[in-house]
Amino acid sequence: MLLAGISGMYLVQNGYNWWYTIILPGFITLATALVNQIEERKLHYRTVFALSVPLQKIWISKVFLLTVYVLAAYILHLAGMILGKFLINPAATISIMQMVTATLILIVVSLWQILFCLFLSKKFGLMAAAIL
Repeated sequence: MLLAGISGMYLVQNGYNWWYTIILPGFITLATALVNQIEERKLHYRTVFALSVPLQKIWISKVFLLTVYVLAAYILHLAGMILGKFLINPAATISIMQMVTATLILIVVSLWQILFCLFLSKKFGLMAAAIL
């Protein structure tokens, strides 16, 4: 969005390039690490172990929660790109249907990062997840 002031011509292309290379992996890493740190630091998993729910279901619920967060981030990104297309560069060659298709493909392709970053943050902490 910052580059839109310089050259609004490539707003949508740059928005997607920056999104999936830098912004989204950073968001997933921070979200997974923070979800893990809530239980680890404050409670030391005492509340989790006291539940009569299997740990596998708790892990699946964390993954589901983080998937909802990522979907919300994608919807915000898509809305920003659509607004940017109409407000900054209405003559852009990328259609809204292409943006929606690209967003759906990126959602499917990036879901593995949630599992991987959640595993890294649980096993090694925030720094190991952030370095990778």
